Amino acid sequence: MATNIHFTGETLRAMVIASANSLEKKQEFLDSINVFPIPDGDTGLNLTSTLRRVVKELENCSNSTIFGVAKTISRGSFLGAKGNSGVILSQFMMGMASKLQDHEQITPTIFAKAMLDGSDWAYRAVLNPREGTILTVVRDASKAALKKAEQTDDWLEVIKEAYQIANISTKETPNLLPVLKDAGVVDAGAQGFVYIVGSWLLILAEQLGESLPQELIDDIQSTEEISAISPAFTIDSSDTFTFQFCTECIVLEPTIEVSKLKKQLEEYGDSLFCVESEIGIKIHIHTDVPEEIFSIAGSYGELTSAKVDDMKEQHTSKLKLDDK
Repeated sequence: MATNIHFTGETLRAMVIASANSLEKKQEFLDSINVFPIPDGDTGLNLTSTLRRVVKELENCSNSTIFGVAKTISRGSFLGAKGNSGVILSQFMMGMASKLQDHEQITPTIFAKAMLDGSDWAYRAVLNPREGTILTVVRDASKAALKKAEQTDDWLEVIKEAYQIANISTKETPNLLPVLKDAGVVDAGAQGFVYIVGSWLLILAEQLGESLPQELIDDIQSTEEISAISPAFTIDSSDTFTFQFCTECIVLEPTIEVSKLKKQLEEYGDSLFCVESEIGIKIHIHTDVPEEIFSIAGSYGELTSAKVDDMKEQHTSKLKLDDK
């Protein structure tokens, strides 16, 4: 069995494109099971939008080396990050890309270590990390991949292990987050990550010219809904939405350190992310005063990609659709 591939920038590009395609197919389902941290029904949209921006950047990338593709993935992830789950995914992708870009040749061990770096980046980005979310599943899958890579250099075995553990970890998320158990669903972001790793496995098998067990292929490509919100589960918007608006922007060429800006914005809401790259600082926060967030952020540099979503309105619209 051919277990090794010449892992190139094109391999990495193909994996990311496959991830975006997989999420796009599952977007509606992921939206339908989104109850944490806010039941606004957009986890699938946020994950898909984040990776679609990465794909857009890759389409304009002429440098097909691992360094060139990894740098482009990092840029696209930063620019495209949308919503809680999207920012977490973007940090995972940026952390992974940062590790990969330092290598001319990628082995399963290097890739697994890059996944673990991505997990660390994602955890650091979250002000108050909660277990039972995409964070937990990314970490579990990454650790499993590295453990397997220390035993074998077989790419398929390593990524298959990551996929299987991601699946198991996702099924455990309701046991870690009571709101998921009450709703009868797994974490939507976590399930999205399962789809991502599954797409990697299919691409690598294709590049190796190897066949995966049909049962595994069926599991990865399944269109069957694995869970749906319990009819008995209800959400009181007044209790759920501490803040109304999901607010995002990027500060270009900032004149303030990211840690100081984060500290300054903490009092204005929750679900706060302040993450940085060579482009600038990305801000995501749930707040009642988006205009004040933009004013503060804009005082430290040029503001771009400013966006406000009314989460209460999103939730109400979702309930109306569910009632039809």
